[in-house]
Amino acid sequence: MAPLKVIYLVGTTRCGSTLIGSLLGQVPGVVHVGEIARIWQEGFLDNYRCGCGAPFGECAFWTEVLGRAFGGRDRVDPRRMIDIAARFARTRHTPLLATPSGRRRMREGMAEHTGAMTALYRAAAEVAGADIVLDSSKTPLLAWVMAGESDLDLRVLHVTRDPRAVVYSWQRKKFDPAKGADMHKGESPLGSSLAWLAWNGLAGALWGRPAQRGQYLHVRYEDFADDPRAVLGRLLEWLEVAIDPAGIIDADRRFRSVPDHTIAGNPMRFQRGSVTIAPDTAWKEEASPWDNLLVSGITWPLLGKYRYPLRG
Repeated sequence: MAPLKVIYLVGTTRCGSTLIGSLLGQVPGVVHVGEIARIWQEGFLDNYRCGCGAPFGECAFWTEVLGRAFGGRDRVDPRRMIDIAARFARTRHTPLLATPSGRRRMREGMAEHTGAMTALYRAAAEVAGADIVLDSSKTPLLAWVMAGESDLDLRVLHVTRDPRAVVYSWQRKKFDPAKGADMHKGESPLGSSLAWLAWNGLAGALWGRPAQRGQYLHVRYEDFADDPRAVLGRLLEWLEVAIDPAGIIDADRRFRSVPDHTIAGNPMRFQRGSVTIAPDTAWKEEASPWDNLLVSGITWPLLGKYRYPLRG
């Protein structure tokens, strides 16, 4: 079989990945599966709602995908998959990449997990009749491991957002229809800042080299929100998809969102009908100046690299 093209979206939480994924999911031939790395917990074990609105266990799309991938949901052990990822794909395991033996150990330890993920990708593409699978799981180490699969043509889409906006977003409550409860507030400003620095630094180190230009593309959320049609055009050209972005999003930054089958993500994935993309700059007026100062101080090594000012 020819390698399946997979877009692996890398970034931190609250970076705008759900919105970008929702727009890309409207492109013919692309199926957006959301943060599929969380399917083992939020799908199999918690039975949270799929992006289509149905509980995971009752979703016809995922039922067929699991049947094709594994012969049914009872033929794969979700707890084992969670354990494998926890033992090898956490950020603290990054030092393994420093040596050939460490890299080999990580690939071998993750082999069962990557095989299961590859099966899910292929089955999702088959059920959706798609040529490209969009996975917005965001974890850099998982992307690195999956890129070693010869059955996949994996492209890394690295999305960054101003870290002060990310931290502020974590302070706001949002109701998550998938869980029927408010989303947790997540890390403290300190924890969120360190995560932003670690994940974006790792993504840039792993993928942002000139030799990987065709496999890697960096997009800033702010540029996307300012001119989504132009950024979509860049993405389509990168993916070698010959579609006019004007057919997906109009001049007023509006696109029509139809139900998809996403795992996890921002609650906006349940929004239907016309969606308008607009910059979210509330943090500039409402965020704590002390929080902004703390975030700037922690993340300054990468602010310039990704064209964010030292002072927000």
